[in-house]
Amino acid sequence: MRQAGLEGQRVQGTDRDFQEPLTAHAALAGCYTGITVNRPRVIVDVNLILRRDRSLLLGRRCNTEFANGCYSLPAGHLDLGESVIGALVREAKEELGILVAEEDARFVQVMHNSYGVGRLAMFFEVSRWRGEASNMEPDKCDDLRWFPMTALPNNMIPYIREAIEHYLLQPEACLTLYGWNASSDTVQFGG
Repeated sequence: MRQAGLEGQRVQGTDRDFQEPLTAHAALAGCYTGITVNRPRVIVDVNLILRRDRSLLLGRRCNTEFANGCYSLPAGHLDLGESVIGALVREAKEELGILVAEEDARFVQVMHNSYGVGRLAMFFEVSRWRGEASNMEPDKCDDLRWFPMTALPNNMIPYIREAIEHYLLQPEACLTLYGWNASSDTVQFGG
């Protein structure tokens, strides 16, 4: 049971008590007790695999700091204190103007990507939503359209293409690696 306030939770162990680290909510409130600073940090992003029949929705990036001119899935970064499902719902509304219910998002893949300091890209299939998907961020996306799964554009972000290819071949939840091993760029576990 979580104690009131910002304190961690005491859990009775077999040989000693364990003080749970504080959550992101505590860090947002200015309390950093139990948060390690000498460990790697990774960026977490959520990617929406929006399906309509046998097509996927892709947007071409523009005026950003990354991959301008390349198509990608609708996606965004996880905010501090936000769950990956919360980020997915938020990004769907912000970028596409659609409402996605949490129960309509099916986790299909996590990719540990070596870009930058490392990132975890979470992929969710969404085949049901409310509203008509439209480009709500024309300053960051200059083309948003449905592509047949068998005819994806050539100019895609490489790790996004890799993730979609895995999804199309193996739609069950899996872990993939991208860019970590020179002899085999992508490895799939599970599924």
